[in-house]
Amino acid sequence: MTSPLLDVDRLEKVYLRTHASTGATTRVHAVRSISFQLQSGEVLCLVGESGSGKSTVGKMLADVVPPSSGTIRLHGQDLLALTGRERDQASLRIQLIHQDPFAALNPTRTVAQSISAPLVIHRHMKAKGPRMARLAELIESVGLSPAREILAKYPHQLSGGQRQRVVIARALTVDPEVIVADEATSMVDVSLRVGILDTLKRLGDTLGAGFVFITHDFGVARHFAFQQRLAVMYLGAFVEFGPTELIVSNPLHPYTTMLLSAVPLPDPRKNRTRRRLRPLGEEIPDAADATVGCSFASRCPFATDRCQVEPPALVDVGGGHQVACHYVDRVAEETRAYRTWA
Repeated sequence: MTSPLLDVDRLEKVYLRTHASTGATTRVHAVRSISFQLQSGEVLCLVGESGSGKSTVGKMLADVVPPSSGTIRLHGQDLLALTGRERDQASLRIQLIHQDPFAALNPTRTVAQSISAPLVIHRHMKAKGPRMARLAELIESVGLSPAREILAKYPHQLSGGQRQRVVIARALTVDPEVIVADEATSMVDVSLRVGILDTLKRLGDTLGAGFVFITHDFGVARHFAFQQRLAVMYLGAFVEFGPTELIVSNPLHPYTTMLLSAVPLPDPRKNRTRRRLRPLGEEIPDAADATVGCSFASRCPFATDRCQVEPPALVDVGGGHQVACHYVDRVAEETRAYRTWA
């Protein structure tokens, strides 16, 4: 079997929170023992509410935030064991597409200056002529033209969709093998999202890069990770993991069912009459709260005393579909009426 492009094993991130009034320190588990593998050309989509730990996973992969424990291997090489220039060079192979294109671009620099920065800093292209040719190639590859005019503009002269494409182009300058896209379409109009998603998919096919795509939108996840894999995150952990279409058509964790039952349907009549599985509480709990059992137990309508004390393991129920729930069969039977999303 081919060794994975990316191998993430038991990755965790813990922050320490100091209370101003008491001075007591609390451990906040932002990410809890995440493990997965990614092959070249594959897509893994991370889905969940705000605060579920999706972006923290992406930042750890891109070496923006240091993990508290665990390993990240690229072609079998432990990236976290590297130091100095070796680690800097290895980090170039995993690039992050930032969520906010407004904040990601320096307003005082032209598009050409922003995109060329990685090439200059890492000494990939010293000569101006070849560098400008490379910038024009990158700009056109993300669907912007004429390249010469776009490169001369400042961020405020571009639309939101154009800015997002510029951020994508900058991530491609150093030919990454893994691209982490953090809510890459959340800041642009809905009418532009499909175009940007299709551009990313085309670039992934062309480059053969692996994608870790982060989103809170199940519609976006299904479109981008079609016939790929999807992981549903809750309070820093995977609660459901597997083939995208299998999870969308047959969600087996109550949290996944809740997320899918909240997705609007194209038919307004079905929206008015459909049943929705609702959590016991609307707000996601504080990650600092100690969780002895299942992290979803406080919001789950199917929780029992067992869920309060025994954390469920992520278990394969067939076809690579993994679920972290003590009562998969019961949830599957009782939530059948809520599976109306198409």
